[in-house]
Amino acid sequence: MRHVSRDRVTVELSEGQIALARMVPIDPPRTMTDLDRALRESARLGEDAESFADDVLSAREFLDMLDDPWES
Repeated sequence: MRHVSRDRVTVELSEGQIALARMVPIDPPRTMTDLDRALRESARLGEDAESFADDVLSAREFLDMLDDPWES
């Protein structure tokens, strides 16, 4: 398992020529901080997309109000 996670390789287990299982590395989990960083680093919106920018800001404010982002 260390080889899979450290070296980012896929390991396939087989019986003869028949594949039975596969171990693959998974991507690290993403956070809201990652989303915020991606939005800040993305290209600026044009004037025609001003309402979209307002929606993004509104969503950020709403997320800040939640105690538990998974609670609905």
